[in-house]
Amino acid sequence: MKRSALIIILVSFFAGNLYSQCNEFYVLENGTEWEMENYNAKEKLIGKNQWKVTSYTTTASGYTATVHSSL
Repeated sequence: MKRSALIIILVSFFAGNLYSQCNEFYVLENGTEWEMENYNAKEKLIGKNQWKVTSYTTTASGYTATVHSSL
């Protein structure tokens, strides 16, 4: 019983540390780019959205990111 409780505590500790280092929405690092393409019902490209992270800093309460957006 003591061994299984110790394993559960260690796993939850390491899982919490791994999760806290990840942004839950996007991968935000300097230079990261992503895009989204929009199509109509006939599968014709009608638009494209592009984003690029130009700066990313970690703060005491979270993070600050500057993202350049192009539509």
